[in-house]
Amino acid sequence: RRVLFRSVAIDIQGSGNSLQSKAELQTAAGAVTANLTYVLQTQQYEIGVHTSGLKLNEIQAIQARDLGIEGTLAVSATGRGTLKNPELSANLAISELRVRGQLISGAEANLNIVGQHANFTADATVDKGIVHAKGDVGLAGDYDATASLDVHALSMGTLVARYIGGSQPELKGQADIHAELKGPLKNPARIEFHVEVPTFNLAYQAAEIALVRPLRLDYRDGIVTLQKTELKGTGSELILQGTIPIGKPANLNVAANGTVDLSLLQGMTKGIKSSGRLDIEIAARGELSHPTIHGNVRIEKAALSSASIPVGLDGVNGQIRILGNR
Repeated sequence: RRVLFRSVAIDIQGSGNSLQSKAELQTAAGAVTANLTYVLQTQQYEIGVHTSGLKLNEIQAIQARDLGIEGTLAVSATGRGTLKNPELSANLAISELRVRGQLISGAEANLNIVGQHANFTADATVDKGIVHAKGDVGLAGDYDATASLDVHALSMGTLVARYIGGSQPELKGQADIHAELKGPLKNPARIEFHVEVPTFNLAYQAAEIALVRPLRLDYRDGIVTLQKTELKGTGSELILQGTIPIGKPANLNVAANGTVDLSLLQGMTKGIKSSGRLDIEIAARGELSHPTIHGNVRIEKAALSSASIPVGLDGVNGQIRILGNR
């Protein structure tokens, strides 16, 4: 059986109308100290919480859920004020943060609370991409919030390699992402978010594909809308657009049209050789749970071989017609 606290030392002193306390906790993950002074009559307080380093992989709640999180967390938080008008400032920094093997460097967050208002910032570097987030939240009423996320120069080749096992090291790419959220947290149905991807590209050897113009995705009133999005590249041209209902009765309406160069598959899966092209014309409409799909997929001069497959394909031509999910 694992012991949550190796040692706990608490010192509480009272003098007239005030209370002072100090706590020192020693855990398997590291040590935490906390100080509190509280004036009963005025409800004023002063608080401080500090730790120079908590090993995240030793925290019992993280271990129990097998989250695969590692790193060392440093926390410094101080506050003063009253229960009705609180003030708090906190800084969190994690050195060598890893989430299931993914290194996230320079992870740091700051939180400030003044009265009934809180704001935060967070920064990190992921796969050479710079990540910055910030937000403001009201702590009363409907908890109105605004938040934004910016990712610059995210390495798509590295990301695909990590999440699509066996991809080729020659696969290159980059993406920039901007996202915004606003609305009352107490009423999620009124929350809106907007995502814009101004830059996205992938390349493997001579094959490449990239956004022609920024990708825009909007969520409002329970509907996700993908604005007309066009990708072009070597032997590829693909147009995507549509609306998807989430949490409200409305019809799905999405479509994909264009041509895809099959040689891009080589970059995503190690050991596979592919060539040829797909001509796609597919649309899905109707209820989200039971959409009706119509369209055509035409295969031209497709070739596919792999060391793990004894028989390959070469010079394949054909057409797949989809009529009402058949």
